[in-house]
Amino acid sequence: MKELVLQTFSVLLMVCIILTIIFFGWENEIRQTFLKKKPLNVKKKIMLRDSIERNLMEDLKIKGNLSHMNLYALSLKYFGQEVTNLNMHKKLKANQGNNSKETGGNHQTPMDVFNNQSNIQFKTNVNITVTDSVVLHPRKREKYLVYDCSKSHKENCGGWSDRLSGILSTLVLAALTNRTFKINFDSPCMLSEFLRPNLYDWTMEPSDVANRSSSYHILSNSLYHKMGKELTPTGLHKYFQADVCYVRMNWDLTRKFRRYPNIQKYAPWITDLQFSDIYYKIFNTLFKPSEGISKDLSDIRENINSKKTVCAHLRMGGNPSMRNDHARNDKNSLKVVWSFLDNFNSSSYNIFIATDDDSVRHGARDRYRDRCVDIKGNILHIDQTSYRQGDVCEGFKKQLLDFLFLTTCDVLVLSNSGFGMMAAYLRTLTTGLYCWTNVGIVPCSRYTVHDFYPKPVLAPE
Repeated sequence: MKELVLQTFSVLLMVCIILTIIFFGWENEIRQTFLKKKPLNVKKKIMLRDSIERNLMEDLKIKGNLSHMNLYALSLKYFGQEVTNLNMHKKLKANQGNNSKETGGNHQTPMDVFNNQSNIQFKTNVNITVTDSVVLHPRKREKYLVYDCSKSHKENCGGWSDRLSGILSTLVLAALTNRTFKINFDSPCMLSEFLRPNLYDWTMEPSDVANRSSSYHILSNSLYHKMGKELTPTGLHKYFQADVCYVRMNWDLTRKFRRYPNIQKYAPWITDLQFSDIYYKIFNTLFKPSEGISKDLSDIRENINSKKTVCAHLRMGGNPSMRNDHARNDKNSLKVVWSFLDNFNSSSYNIFIATDDDSVRHGARDRYRDRCVDIKGNILHIDQTSYRQGDVCEGFKKQLLDFLFLTTCDVLVLSNSGFGMMAAYLRTLTTGLYCWTNVGIVPCSRYTVHDFYPKPVLAPE
């Protein structure tokens, strides 16, 4: 009897070994295919990517196989952002149609919409999945976690990139505490006048918070450490107890979220995606330009004909019109930037400069004249408007137009600023990105800008 058991065990062991060898041989073959340097044209890339994606995603749905998941991520990286975005757009439209039928047109939570964009159904024990229609129906007395940048409180919200970081962190906190995410943003002006909800409705109605208990939490600047200590399931639910919790925050806590217990149950993408891809998806999930902003951008593009555009975001600092603005770059060092931009043929390229310094803006106009793209409006830091004269909403509008235009540039030069980094994250081009450093202007990418500028966005450890 013992001999029979041993023989059976030996046979099973041999079968397992053979299957393992076959599997890893297949996996290695696929990896080698992805890592080959031989270029493929876009059409062939799409066909090959779709074929692999169908097989891997089907297996992932059934088995939740992490090895296949890694291969899928590797295929996305290999095929590049252009192919990924092309397929993503088609699938988003299909997903929206299917979800509309399944849920009777009810709005999704940001986590559902965000996960749908990845087209991956993660196998977890949590009862919120990308196709679970139950979570799409708001509860009668649901609780809210609200990113707050309103005039009702005096504390700073920070600049535009600070606010986007705060929105991301608040959205994740809402997922971790099973709350509905909203945005309350009217400083210096109503955000919804310039950016409208896209795939998720983040706007608030008075009826949402009427007769509800509320609390206000300041987590901006150095106070984010307070939240870092509460990043446990028990800590968060103890910290956010009111029906409506308003949060003012200007840090990206992604690295801390990645260490949160079972984060894959709540926001699986936060561990699977690069920082740049997280912001790309978050921004396009939440926002789209208003009709007015879209028209302004269209008018700007019409005036630059069919030329390509080389852009630079030059954050100089030390602006006398901005309080407590420390100097970041010496104006003498601009010679390196001008020399770099001069290399682009005037018959093929326009030049656009976004900056916090009027003298730099005027210098670019004088240097590049007719091919200099200039977006009208006063330069303004949106967190320092209380003592400024003029229409602050027009200044905010100009800043958003600068930002959105930077995302479309064929070539983009960054300086040490979260504003330009965010614009780089939202670019769909995988080439033409450069970083202005103390050794000159060097090539960089959406995935490496943190190596050059580690401080503007991420919360310190």
